[in-house]
Formats: sequence, C-alpha cells, structure tokens
Amino acid sequence: MKTNIDSQVVAEDMTKTIKTAVNVALLHHQAVGNKIAYWDKCKIVVEVPKISQVSRIEKSSGKSK
Repeated sequence: MKTNIDSQVVAEDMTKTIKTAVNVALLHHQAVGNKIAYWDKCKIVVEVPKISQVSRIEKSSGKSK
C-alpha cells in the first residue's frame, strides 16, 4: 500500500505538469494572437494573453519560473 508521502509527491508532480501545460498553451496563444477567455472581477474577459499571465518556461528542465 502506498503512503501519504507518495500521494503528495504524485500530486505535486501532477500540479507542476498541469501548470507547465497551461503556460505552454498561453505562450502559443500569445505568439499567434489567439484570444483566451477567463474570469476576472465577476466578468468574462476574452483577449490575447498578456505577458503578466504567462510564465517563462525553461526548455531544458520543463519547469516554469
């Protein structure tokens, strides 16, 4: 049976993977000028991602800064 520590490590790895995937998608949308939809201050906003919404991703490690 797996311990709680293993579950926590798996959850942390999954979270990092999801964050990286979202950032890659945002960078792609920004690069080609595609709009994204998101919730901000009780409103739906549709616009090209701003640089402040995107984290830079290191290609060598696959981790976001």
